[in-house]
Amino acid sequence: MRVMNMTDNCSGSPLYMVSFSASPWRIWSSLTVPSRRLLRSEEVIQALDLESSRVGLVGIVDDATFALLQKQLKLVLPLIEKWSFGLALLIPWQDPPSSGIRFDGQLYSFVCSPALLMSILASGEPLSADTAAYAILAALLSGNAKVDRLVIRQLGQPQMGERILIQNDTAVIMAHRGQASHLECALSSIRRMHLHGSVKTFVGLDDDAKGYRSLCSRYPEVRFYYVPAPPCGHFYIKQHLIELCKQKFIAFHDSDDVSCDDRIIVTLGELARTNSDIVGCHELRLDEINQKLEVYRFPLDVVKALEIQQQGAQLHASTVVNRSRFLEIGGLSTDLRIANDTQFRLRAFFSLRMRNVDAFLYIRRRHQQSLTMAPETALGCPLRAKLRISWEAAFAAIRQGNVAIEDSSLRPARNALRVPLIRM
Repeated sequence: MRVMNMTDNCSGSPLYMVSFSASPWRIWSSLTVPSRRLLRSEEVIQALDLESSRVGLVGIVDDATFALLQKQLKLVLPLIEKWSFGLALLIPWQDPPSSGIRFDGQLYSFVCSPALLMSILASGEPLSADTAAYAILAALLSGNAKVDRLVIRQLGQPQMGERILIQNDTAVIMAHRGQASHLECALSSIRRMHLHGSVKTFVGLDDDAKGYRSLCSRYPEVRFYYVPAPPCGHFYIKQHLIELCKQKFIAFHDSDDVSCDDRIIVTLGELARTNSDIVGCHELRLDEINQKLEVYRFPLDVVKALEIQQQGAQLHASTVVNRSRFLEIGGLSTDLRIANDTQFRLRAFFSLRMRNVDAFLYIRRRHQQSLTMAPETALGCPLRAKLRISWEAAFAAIRQGNVAIEDSSLRPARNALRVPLIRM
């Protein structure tokens, strides 16, 4: 390993700009850089020997991740070595929480194809060592950069037991209202799962369908529906799409987020291994407001977590669920535009086996136009607070045997309007 130290090093944890030789994998060059140092194409090419045919992958890695990565090159680098524009985001493993959602800091570390890094540098956007991971992912989610392989890996993670592969028969369910570019990024991530037709995607447009005809033509494998008089609310659309489809498993997906390429296969494997009805995962959050990549972990046993704390046990949009079991307990309530995923989870506590897999498979976008940020529907708004009090009181009363689910505020509630979903 050739280490090139620079004098103006960052005051916090060191960051390393690293290149790797092709298989057999080893570190080809490593450059310690200040965290806020702007990166320029010419400097990066020279420092990492990118003109050499021996360089296979490049990356920027923080101090803790660098030590782990040196021990796990043969496990991580083959994940993206065959891809022209591959990206692996790297996080040191931590034991998940026992309840609630836990913020575990920011993500700075990644390994990618040289062409991907150079395309970001060539765009002219100011890029520093500590913003590079965010900048690359933000460019991918805005459609300004190309990616053909996207995964997230925890380094130093204990063995999780044998993965069980089961026959995949999954419908991805998505409702959309908002930016068409967000929806296209979501659909692109589903297409990258490389499951050769074993995943069917259903999209319900809660918006003027005329603006999506071009997008529909670019994704002929997707079944698009629309409502004649939007908005109806995304829970209404999701519930009706689930009733329309016939697949054994349902994968939820928000239209402003993206999935990692291995999300479905890993989640289904965990669902089979643990004999669960619902399986979610941890969350990597792309915070467009503060321009950060944030790491959030969830408890593995969702049922036990809900016994302790009724909030934050699972990210609904990241889950895969057994469709028949989902419908048995009434599915999603459709009477509200917000929070009915929380109501479903509290109801599911009493009859479904719920878990999270110890993996990062879902990237959530935080932006100003989302329902959790808009003033009238934001987290902590009066309506959400009122619903939380009502649902948690019902949850406690049901557990104590004082009321039945069907007589409580956790019962499935339907929108009185019966608006059709029309196939495009």
